[in-house]
Amino acid sequence: RPDVSISSFGNLTSQDVESLTKCDQVILPGATMLDTKEHSFAPLLKGLSCKLIPIGVALSDQSKHDLDLDIARSISGLIGSRDPYTHKALLEADLPSRFVGCSTLFLGGAKDWRKTGERVVCSLGIDRPSVFRECVNRLSQSKKLDIIQHVPKLERKFPTNENVTWHALNSLDQLERVYSSASVVVTGRLHGALPALAMGIPVVFATDHWDSRFTLLEWLGIESWSMDPELICDKVDYITDGHRTDFPLNRIREIKDGMKAFISETILWDS
Repeated sequence: RPDVSISSFGNLTSQDVESLTKCDQVILPGATMLDTKEHSFAPLLKGLSCKLIPIGVALSDQSKHDLDLDIARSISGLIGSRDPYTHKALLEADLPSRFVGCSTLFLGGAKDWRKTGERVVCSLGIDRPSVFRECVNRLSQSKKLDIIQHVPKLERKFPTNENVTWHALNSLDQLERVYSSASVVVTGRLHGALPALAMGIPVVFATDHWDSRFTLLEWLGIESWSMDPELICDKVDYITDGHRTDFPLNRIREIKDGMKAFISETILWDS
């Protein structure tokens, strides 16, 4: 049968649904696809009779709501969990899970911390925008900055000086280009932090809210800092002055090897 590729973030057509029902296997590539409250695509999964292969999927417990495990229970086979929170929740519900991490860790293969980099990359998203502005204004007085807009419609530009360059993110290639000159990445986004770590770029992770998906960063040894401009700028200065964290890069290699093994074992490969 021909392969079918459908975006789980768009509006599904009746043809899309029909195409999925004819598949032997459907690969779920990450995201919160186990959670109907977080992902609009999730309810459709319960109606599919084909083999579902979840690679790096997650539940979400941002609001501490009762977890809905109906999607997870509809999967007949091993679930590849993206974070320790999801992995533990599934095991406690007697559902088969293996902790495999996130596929964005494959955006880099660093064996050591990068020794070069002239710029600071900021990717704080929409969490406390006033603090984000103050951090940018302080850092740009002495440093060259790149600001990544993951969702440009929500992350509006604001006045900055000549040391700041804005990037409306539209591809992984663009992300890699921006990160290639980074000395440190300042972010409150999981997908801002993970590619940087995989590339050997130090991260200052700053946020004031708890998200169960951040347990992946905790497992990797990344500390979360509060959204305080002075604290964030001090952390950036510490790294750009030549200091490095004690983050174990071998943990990324360990989890990537685990995901490779999971994929090899679970996907039905053509003979």
